[in-house]
Amino acid sequence: MLTVDSTSIGSDSLFVKAVETVPLSSEEEKAYSTLDSTATLEKAFKPSGFLSRFIDDEENNGGGGEGFLSQIPGSLSPALRYNRVDELHAGLKYSIEITDGLDLDVNGGYSTGYKEWGYGAGIEYEFLNTDRFDQSAGVEYSATTATQYQSAIYGAYFTSVTNLLGEPDYYNYYRNEGYRIFSDLEFNDVDLSATIAFNSEEHTALSQQTSYDILGRDQAPQLNPEIEEGMLRSVDIKTGYNLNEDYNFGVTGLRRIGVMVEYSGDALGSDFNFTRLGAHINWSLPTFYQRRLLSNTLDLKLGSRYVQRHPAAPKNGNYRCCRRSF
Repeated sequence: MLTVDSTSIGSDSLFVKAVETVPLSSEEEKAYSTLDSTATLEKAFKPSGFLSRFIDDEENNGGGGEGFLSQIPGSLSPALRYNRVDELHAGLKYSIEITDGLDLDVNGGYSTGYKEWGYGAGIEYEFLNTDRFDQSAGVEYSATTATQYQSAIYGAYFTSVTNLLGEPDYYNYYRNEGYRIFSDLEFNDVDLSATIAFNSEEHTALSQQTSYDILGRDQAPQLNPEIEEGMLRSVDIKTGYNLNEDYNFGVTGLRRIGVMVEYSGDALGSDFNFTRLGAHINWSLPTFYQRRLLSNTLDLKLGSRYVQRHPAAPKNGNYRCCRRSF
């Protein structure tokens, strides 16, 4: 006797049985009848009201937008910092690639402490782009608060937090206004690069403006030391391996080697006369647990700096030749 599995020929009850639906109200039927069947869901149920103007309409704007900022070409970002000289410095940075190989950067902001505007602009053009090397040239101008020394670890955002908490300010500051003309050469296959530049900067002393502590503690003010004011004109050359790699707090291994020389003297119309030599090595060596995503490493950092002051140099050895770094 032949038997047949009834489940193999039975109809699916989901398609056979009628579904009991909840009837629409008269208002719902009227609204449903006015819908355009060809419209997308976003268009058919487009938000309305006052706040709807701040919602990006991807269909009308070409998709992938970010509100009204998507209408601005390039990138726009805030520039904020807090220290005992600027007090609060609030501004904006704007970057755009004008054409292939031509980049423009503009920034501006206001310091509530010594009540001055900071501003600047830079343009760089890559006139050679081959498989082996790239070469570019550019010019930068700025009038802003500068630090007398630099750090690869402590940036303006990091120190702003500690300054607000009443901790000692890591930096000393001065006003720097001037321009820099430079040319970069990068060898792509071996990560080698070289930069030559001419600098013309007017340096002005700044005084401490605030000792605010968000915790309300009464602490002695930290004065901003004076500097030797004047016009600094110099030529510097920098070369090395992996110089564009930034410090990342040990998340990944850092391997970088650099050498730099800077000269300033009467022949360049400078108020400062010195020759500075500097070199550094940052190298990360994997040690234990190398199969892990973040293995143990031995991080080595070696550096040296030598400054030769010529007879006409200022007596104060802490002048700004030590500011530029790798």
